[in-house]
Amino acid sequence: MLAAALPHWVAGQVQRLLALRVPSAGIPTSAPVIYNRGATRELLPSSFAVLEGRDLSEARKGYDFIAYNPAAFQRLLGPQPVIRELHKRDDEFAHEGPVWLPALKSLFFTSNRYQAGSQDPAEDGSADQRIDMYLLATDTGELKQVLPAEPGLVLMPNGATNWSPTQVLLTAQGCGKSGGSLVVLDVVSGEATPLLDNWQGQPFNSPNDVCVGSDGSVWFTDPDAGAMQGFREAARLPEAVWRYDARARSVTAQSDNVFMPNGVALSPDGRTLYVTDTARVHKCAPQSAARTIYRYDVSWNGPGRRRQLANRRVFAMAAVGAPDGIKVDVDGNVWTGVGDGVYVYAPDGELLGAVTVGEVSNLAFAGDTLIMLQETRVVALKLATRGVLLPGMLAKPHFL
Repeated sequence: MLAAALPHWVAGQVQRLLALRVPSAGIPTSAPVIYNRGATRELLPSSFAVLEGRDLSEARKGYDFIAYNPAAFQRLLGPQPVIRELHKRDDEFAHEGPVWLPALKSLFFTSNRYQAGSQDPAEDGSADQRIDMYLLATDTGELKQVLPAEPGLVLMPNGATNWSPTQVLLTAQGCGKSGGSLVVLDVVSGEATPLLDNWQGQPFNSPNDVCVGSDGSVWFTDPDAGAMQGFREAARLPEAVWRYDARARSVTAQSDNVFMPNGVALSPDGRTLYVTDTARVHKCAPQSAARTIYRYDVSWNGPGRRRQLANRRVFAMAAVGAPDGIKVDVDGNVWTGVGDGVYVYAPDGELLGAVTVGEVSNLAFAGDTLIMLQETRVVALKLATRGVLLPGMLAKPHFL
């Protein structure tokens, strides 16, 4: 009798798992589907583990993919997802600011903080720190360091986005009494051009991440990470999300109610801005500190129908660590680096699945390939979806 009943039980479990849904805050209510590590065959509901009653953070170790909505997640991954290592080193060379440059067939990114004169991690409180910049050829794995022609213009670079086929827009965090800034860097020639370094004469703290809308709106986050990590003087401005109008050359504060504003990304239609809050992994914060993705409406108000942020609400929360880098695909799905990999959310906040490769600090789309920075290595995952075509990726944007 038991043997005869097993097929019906398995069928019932598969149907139950396929019907799983997640509330808007992105916290699962039941067991996910787990795919085998390094899956190289079609992802079918039969390759799952039922984890009810177990600690998910422990049970999912050893797997590369977890699906909370199997059908939707499989449509994004494709039938044979394989994670490929592009480059690996012993030091933390791959940390922030990944930007895909199609004309160069290369990925730009920045390292973690080094102690000056070495490849050792910098100690908080040390004023003698540096951050390196790199170009990684994704077809060969060749890694080259990017050196600015005038190093004093690019102080402690961090986040970045496309600006032109050979240029990136960088967030420079500043150093000592020199405040943070936005800098345009040509990754081939090393030429650096400051774009913005103050609000009404007051220096920015340590700009962290940046994205650009098709209308010339430059959105960037400005936490006080430099002061906290000891390479910047005390912050003078609130930690905030800012908007710089590249056409009018004006800058306005948009939100100062995020504890530790970090990653920032626009929806494909430019009507929604996502901001990550990494408070939980900074400032000796308690476990209860924010680990949140916030969602804002981008409204067109005021003279000249200028852009403004409105209606902040919680979009999702990370189960492990805190969300850091954040990107959006062509269908509006949100991909964010967290403590155990990359979480993928539908536009309504439903958690579709996770790529559990270990901590991912930042990520970027190179067409239909997701590239993930993991401090000591860079890995890639070919997908059945694509990233958004960003301003400046293929040609100089019209607003410049």
